[in-house]
Amino acid sequence: MLAAPSYSSKLGAYNDNSYARAQSDSSVGIDYMFVSCSAYYPSGSFIGSDNNSNPSGTKVLALSATVEAPDLFDFQVGSADSQHVYRTAGYNEVRHFLIWPE
Repeated sequence: MLAAPSYSSKLGAYNDNSYARAQSDSSVGIDYMFVSCSAYYPSGSFIGSDNNSNPSGTKVLALSATVEAPDLFDFQVGSADSQHVYRTAGYNEVRHFLIWPE
């Protein structure tokens, strides 16, 4: 009997908080995987968002989405949120929602 897939969803800010990155990983190839990342300045104003999904008919083990803080005078991400969706044949869809910092 095959083991059920396991999923790992991560969200954090890196390089002195100059960008936020959401990462989705699976223990098996997934029919459909989606990841989105939205980032905000410490003031709460919106920086931007990015999303990624695998092309139809392909299986993936990992995807990521990255948002950089482009303003030279306010280059730090203050908070971020992400959504992770995993869908594969024979298993219920799994969704993870993360907020950084926790």
